[in-house]
Amino acid sequence: MRAPAQRAAALGIPLLLVLTVAAALLGMAATGALSPATLVPASPLVTWGLPIVRALHHLGLLLAIGAGGTAVLLLPGPSRREVKALDPVRRRAVRLGAAGALLWAVAALAQIPLGGLEATGASTGLNVWDVAMGGALGRIQMGVAVFAAAAALCYLLARSTVLACWGLAFTGIAAGALGMAGHAGASLDHINAVNAMALHLIAVAVWAGGLLAIALLAPRLTDATLATTIQRFSPWALASVIALALSGLISAMIRLSSWADLVGTGYGLVVLAKAVGLVALAAIGAQQRRRLGERIRASATWR
Repeated sequence: MRAPAQRAAALGIPLLLVLTVAAALLGMAATGALSPATLVPASPLVTWGLPIVRALHHLGLLLAIGAGGTAVLLLPGPSRREVKALDPVRRRAVRLGAAGALLWAVAALAQIPLGGLEATGASTGLNVWDVAMGGALGRIQMGVAVFAAAAALCYLLARSTVLACWGLAFTGIAAGALGMAGHAGASLDHINAVNAMALHLIAVAVWAGGLLAIALLAPRLTDATLATTIQRFSPWALASVIALALSGLISAMIRLSSWADLVGTGYGLVVLAKAVGLVALAAIGAQQRRRLGERIRASATWR
Protein backbone atom coordinates (compact mmCIF):
# COMPACT_ATOMS: atom_id res chain seq x y z
CA MET A 1 0.00 0.00 0.00
CA ARG A 2 2.74 2.43 1.01
CA ALA A 3 4.69 2.56 -2.28
CA PRO A 4 1.71 3.38 -4.54
CA ALA A 5 0.36 5.77 -1.92
CA GLN A 6 3.71 7.56 -1.70
CA ARG A 7 3.86 7.92 -5.48
CA ALA A 8 0.35 9.38 -5.43
CA ALA A 9 1.35 11.71 -2.58
CA ALA A 10 4.23 13.05 -4.69
CA LEU A 11 1.62 14.47 -7.06
CA GLY A 12 -0.24 16.10 -4.19
CA ILE A 13 1.38 19.54 -4.37
CA PRO A 14 1.08 19.94 -8.18
CA LEU A 15 -2.51 18.75 -7.96
CA LEU A 16 -3.23 21.25 -5.18
CA LEU A 17 -1.82 24.08 -7.28
CA VAL A 18 -3.99 23.09 -10.24
CA LEU A 19 -7.10 22.75 -8.08
CA THR A 20 -6.41 26.11 -6.41
CA VAL A 21 -6.16 27.91 -9.75
CA ALA A 22 -9.26 26.09 -11.01
CA ALA A 23 -11.20 27.06 -7.89
CA ALA A 24 -10.17 30.71 -8.35
CA LEU A 25 -11.32 30.70 -11.96
CA LEU A 26 -14.60 29.01 -11.04
CA GLY A 27 -15.19 31.57 -8.30
CA MET A 28 -14.50 34.41 -10.73
CA ALA A 29 -17.02 33.03 -13.19
CA ALA A 30 -19.65 32.38 -10.51
CA THR A 31 -19.42 35.83 -8.91
CA GLY A 32 -19.24 37.88 -12.09
CA ALA A 33 -15.69 39.03 -11.39
CA LEU A 34 -14.86 38.60 -15.07
CA SER A 35 -17.33 41.31 -16.09
CA PRO A 36 -15.65 44.57 -17.20
CA ALA A 37 -15.41 47.20 -14.47
CA THR A 38 -17.35 50.39 -15.22
CA LEU A 39 -16.12 52.83 -12.56
CA VAL A 40 -12.37 52.21 -12.89
CA PRO A 41 -11.32 50.18 -15.97
CA ALA A 42 -9.34 47.22 -14.66
CA SER A 43 -6.22 45.76 -16.20
CA PRO A 44 -6.45 42.10 -17.29
CA LEU A 45 -3.64 41.48 -14.80
CA VAL A 46 -6.00 42.53 -12.03
CA THR A 47 -9.09 40.79 -13.40
CA TRP A 48 -7.35 37.45 -13.93
CA GLY A 49 -4.22 37.66 -11.83
CA LEU A 50 -5.39 39.00 -8.48
CA PRO A 51 -7.96 36.25 -7.67
CA ILE A 52 -5.49 33.54 -8.66
CA VAL A 53 -2.68 35.09 -6.62
CA ARG A 54 -5.01 35.39 -3.62
CA ALA A 55 -6.01 31.74 -3.93
CA LEU A 56 -2.35 30.68 -4.05
CA HIS A 57 -1.69 32.99 -1.10
CA HIS A 58 -4.32 31.15 0.95
CA LEU A 59 -2.97 27.75 -0.09
CA GLY A 60 0.53 28.77 1.00
CA LEU A 61 -0.82 29.98 4.34
CA LEU A 62 -2.57 26.65 4.97
CA LEU A 63 0.51 24.60 4.09
CA ALA A 64 2.91 26.78 6.07
CA ILE A 65 0.90 26.62 9.29
CA GLY A 66 -0.56 23.13 8.82
CA ALA A 67 2.67 21.34 7.91
CA GLY A 68 4.77 23.30 10.38
CA GLY A 69 2.31 22.62 13.17
CA THR A 70 2.18 18.93 12.25
CA ALA A 71 5.97 18.66 12.41
CA VAL A 72 6.34 20.54 15.67
CA LEU A 73 3.20 19.62 17.60
CA LEU A 74 1.49 16.54 16.18
CA LEU A 75 3.97 13.92 15.01
CA PRO A 76 5.12 11.56 17.81
CA GLY A 77 8.45 12.31 19.45
CA PRO A 78 11.12 13.41 19.36
CA SER A 79 12.82 12.22 22.52
CA ARG A 80 15.24 14.44 24.42
CA ARG A 81 18.15 12.98 22.46
CA GLU A 82 16.37 13.30 19.13
CA VAL A 83 15.24 16.89 19.56
CA LYS A 84 18.32 18.19 17.73
CA ALA A 85 17.66 16.08 14.63
CA LEU A 86 14.71 15.68 12.29
CA ASP A 87 13.55 12.18 11.43
CA PRO A 88 12.61 11.61 7.75
CA VAL A 89 8.86 12.11 8.18
CA ARG A 90 9.26 15.23 10.32
CA ARG A 91 11.83 16.56 7.84
CA ARG A 92 9.35 16.10 5.02
CA ALA A 93 6.67 17.92 6.99
CA VAL A 94 9.04 20.82 7.63
CA ARG A 95 10.01 21.00 3.96
CA LEU A 96 6.33 20.98 3.03
CA GLY A 97 5.88 23.90 5.40
CA ALA A 98 8.81 25.66 3.73
CA ALA A 99 7.22 25.26 0.30
CA GLY A 100 3.95 26.65 1.64
CA ALA A 101 5.62 29.59 3.38
CA LEU A 102 7.61 30.43 0.24
CA LEU A 103 4.44 30.34 -1.88
CA TRP A 104 2.74 32.51 0.73
CA ALA A 105 5.57 35.06 0.71
CA VAL A 106 5.72 35.30 -3.09
CA ALA A 107 1.95 35.61 -3.39
CA ALA A 108 1.80 38.27 -0.66
CA LEU A 109 4.53 40.23 -2.44
CA ALA A 110 2.76 39.89 -5.79
CA GLN A 111 -0.44 41.30 -4.33
CA ILE A 112 1.25 44.65 -3.65
CA PRO A 113 1.67 45.86 -7.26
CA LEU A 114 -1.56 44.13 -8.27
CA GLY A 115 -3.37 46.04 -5.53
CA GLY A 116 -1.80 49.28 -6.72
CA LEU A 117 -2.85 48.52 -10.27
CA GLU A 118 -6.39 47.77 -9.08
CA ALA A 119 -6.50 51.16 -7.34
CA THR A 120 -5.12 53.18 -10.27
CA GLY A 121 -6.93 51.40 -13.08
CA ALA A 122 -5.49 50.50 -16.47
CA SER A 123 -3.30 52.87 -18.53
CA THR A 124 -2.98 55.65 -15.96
CA GLY A 125 0.83 55.87 -16.01
CA LEU A 126 1.03 56.01 -12.21
CA ASN A 127 3.63 54.03 -10.29
CA VAL A 128 1.53 51.17 -8.95
CA TRP A 129 4.15 50.16 -6.37
CA ASP A 130 4.23 53.66 -4.87
CA VAL A 131 0.44 53.80 -4.85
CA ALA A 132 0.19 50.44 -3.08
CA MET A 133 2.90 51.18 -0.52
CA GLY A 134 1.33 54.56 0.16
CA GLY A 135 -1.62 52.82 1.78
CA ALA A 136 -1.86 50.71 4.90
CA LEU A 137 -2.89 47.57 2.98
CA GLY A 138 0.29 47.54 0.89
CA ARG A 139 2.48 47.92 3.97
CA ILE A 140 0.60 45.14 5.75
CA GLN A 141 1.10 42.84 2.76
CA MET A 142 4.80 43.67 2.76
CA GLY A 143 4.99 42.76 6.44
CA VAL A 144 3.18 39.49 5.79
CA ALA A 145 5.59 38.71 2.95
CA VAL A 146 8.61 39.38 5.21
CA PHE A 147 7.35 37.17 8.03
CA ALA A 148 6.32 34.40 5.62
CA ALA A 149 9.77 34.56 4.00
CA ALA A 150 11.37 34.35 7.45
CA ALA A 151 9.27 31.28 8.18
CA ALA A 152 10.32 29.70 4.87
CA LEU A 153 13.97 30.36 5.68
CA CYS A 154 13.65 28.82 9.14
CA TYR A 155 11.92 25.75 7.74
CA LEU A 156 14.50 25.35 4.97
CA LEU A 157 17.46 25.66 7.35
CA ALA A 158 15.88 23.58 10.11
CA ARG A 159 17.93 20.61 11.20
CA SER A 160 16.09 20.37 14.48
CA THR A 161 12.66 21.05 15.90
CA VAL A 162 13.99 24.23 17.53
CA LEU A 163 14.38 26.16 14.28
CA ALA A 164 11.16 24.63 12.97
CA CYS A 165 9.41 26.11 16.02
CA TRP A 166 10.72 29.53 15.04
CA GLY A 167 9.35 29.01 11.54
CA LEU A 168 5.93 28.15 12.98
CA ALA A 169 6.07 31.25 15.20
CA PHE A 170 6.74 33.46 12.17
CA THR A 171 3.76 31.97 10.34
CA GLY A 172 1.55 32.81 13.32
CA ILE A 173 2.75 36.42 13.29
CA ALA A 174 2.12 36.68 9.54
CA ALA A 175 -1.38 35.23 9.87
CA GLY A 176 -2.16 37.59 12.73
CA ALA A 177 -1.01 40.56 10.65
CA LEU A 178 -3.54 39.65 7.97
CA GLY A 179 -6.27 40.51 10.45
CA MET A 180 -5.44 44.19 9.92
CA ALA A 181 -6.18 43.91 6.19
CA GLY A 182 -9.52 44.04 4.42
CA HIS A 183 -12.84 44.96 5.96
CA ALA A 184 -11.65 44.20 9.51
CA GLY A 185 -9.03 46.93 9.37
CA ALA A 186 -11.62 49.41 8.11
CA SER A 187 -14.24 48.63 10.77
CA LEU A 188 -15.38 51.33 13.16
CA ASP A 189 -14.74 48.94 16.06
CA HIS A 190 -11.19 48.52 14.84
CA ILE A 191 -9.56 46.62 17.69
CA ASN A 192 -12.27 43.99 18.13
CA ALA A 193 -12.64 43.56 14.35
CA VAL A 194 -8.90 43.06 13.85
CA ASN A 195 -8.63 40.63 16.77
CA ALA A 196 -11.64 38.66 15.52
CA MET A 197 -10.24 38.45 11.99
CA ALA A 198 -6.79 37.39 13.22
CA LEU A 199 -8.37 34.71 15.42
CA HIS A 200 -10.54 33.61 12.48
CA LEU A 201 -7.60 33.29 10.07
CA ILE A 202 -5.40 31.39 12.51
CA ALA A 203 -8.25 29.02 13.41
CA VAL A 204 -8.95 28.28 9.74
CA ALA A 205 -5.25 27.73 9.06
CA VAL A 206 -4.85 25.36 12.03
CA TRP A 207 -7.97 23.32 11.18
CA ALA A 208 -7.86 23.19 7.37
CA GLY A 209 -4.06 23.38 7.18
CA GLY A 210 -3.65 20.57 9.69
CA LEU A 211 -6.07 18.34 7.79
CA LEU A 212 -4.30 19.11 4.51
CA ALA A 213 -0.84 18.40 5.94
CA ILE A 214 -1.91 15.14 7.57
CA ALA A 215 -3.55 14.01 4.31
CA LEU A 216 -0.36 14.72 2.35
CA LEU A 217 1.88 13.01 4.92
CA ALA A 218 -0.40 10.04 5.70
CA PRO A 219 1.03 7.69 3.02
CA ARG A 220 4.45 7.98 4.70
CA LEU A 221 3.18 7.34 8.23
CA THR A 222 2.78 4.01 9.95
CA ASP A 223 -0.66 3.19 11.29
CA ALA A 224 0.51 3.79 14.87
CA THR A 225 2.06 7.15 13.99
CA LEU A 226 -1.01 8.20 12.01
CA ALA A 227 -3.30 7.23 14.90
CA THR A 228 -1.22 9.27 17.34
CA THR A 229 -1.11 12.24 14.97
CA ILE A 230 -4.88 12.24 14.49
CA GLN A 231 -5.43 11.89 18.23
CA ARG A 232 -3.17 14.88 18.90
CA PHE A 233 -4.85 16.92 16.16
CA SER A 234 -8.35 16.46 17.57
CA PRO A 235 -8.00 18.99 20.45
CA TRP A 236 -6.55 21.53 18.02
CA ALA A 237 -9.46 20.98 15.65
CA LEU A 238 -11.94 21.44 18.49
CA ALA A 239 -10.19 24.62 19.62
CA SER A 240 -10.29 25.89 16.03
CA VAL A 241 -14.04 25.28 15.80
CA ILE A 242 -14.58 27.20 19.05
CA ALA A 243 -12.32 30.02 17.85
CA LEU A 244 -14.16 30.22 14.52
CA ALA A 245 -17.50 30.40 16.29
CA LEU A 246 -16.24 33.07 18.71
CA SER A 247 -14.61 35.21 16.00
CA GLY A 248 -17.71 34.92 13.83
CA LEU A 249 -19.92 35.98 16.74
CA ILE A 250 -17.73 39.03 17.44
CA SER A 251 -17.72 40.05 13.78
CA ALA A 252 -21.50 39.65 13.55
CA MET A 253 -22.04 41.72 16.70
CA ILE A 254 -19.91 44.50 15.21
CA ARG A 255 -21.69 44.58 11.85
CA LEU A 256 -25.30 43.74 12.76
CA SER A 257 -27.38 46.26 14.68
CA SER A 258 -30.12 43.85 15.80
CA TRP A 259 -31.21 40.21 15.73
CA ALA A 260 -33.62 41.04 12.92
CA ASP A 261 -30.63 41.80 10.69
CA LEU A 262 -29.79 38.08 10.69
CA VAL A 263 -32.71 37.39 8.38
CA GLY A 264 -33.28 40.89 7.01
CA THR A 265 -29.88 41.62 5.48
CA GLY A 266 -27.61 39.83 3.03
CA TYR A 267 -24.74 39.82 5.51
CA GLY A 268 -27.00 38.31 8.18
CA LEU A 269 -28.01 35.47 5.86
CA VAL A 270 -24.33 34.83 5.10
CA VAL A 271 -23.63 34.65 8.85
CA LEU A 272 -26.44 32.12 9.31
CA ALA A 273 -25.19 30.02 6.39
CA LYS A 274 -21.67 30.05 7.81
CA ALA A 275 -22.95 29.04 11.25
CA VAL A 276 -24.89 26.09 9.82
CA GLY A 277 -21.90 25.08 7.70
CA LEU A 278 -19.52 25.26 10.68
CA VAL A 279 -21.76 23.04 12.81
CA ALA A 280 -22.17 20.57 9.95
CA LEU A 281 -18.43 20.41 9.25
CA ALA A 282 -17.64 19.97 12.93
CA ALA A 283 -20.13 17.11 13.22
CA ILE A 284 -18.82 15.41 10.08
CA GLY A 285 -15.24 15.85 11.28
CA ALA A 286 -15.99 14.32 14.67
CA GLN A 287 -17.74 11.36 13.06
CA GLN A 288 -14.92 10.77 10.59
CA ARG A 289 -12.34 11.07 13.33
CA ARG A 290 -14.11 8.38 15.34
CA ARG A 291 -14.45 6.04 12.36
CA LEU A 292 -10.87 6.57 11.17
CA GLY A 293 -9.50 6.10 14.66
CA GLU A 294 -11.38 2.83 15.08
CA ARG A 295 -10.22 1.57 11.69
CA ILE A 296 -6.57 2.41 12.37
CA ARG A 297 -6.65 0.86 15.83
CA ALA A 298 -8.29 -2.28 14.42
CA SER A 299 -5.65 -2.50 11.69
CA ALA A 300 -2.82 -2.05 14.18
CA THR A 301 -4.30 -4.74 16.49
CA TRP A 302 -4.75 -7.20 13.59
CA ARG A 303 -1.14 -6.76 12.56
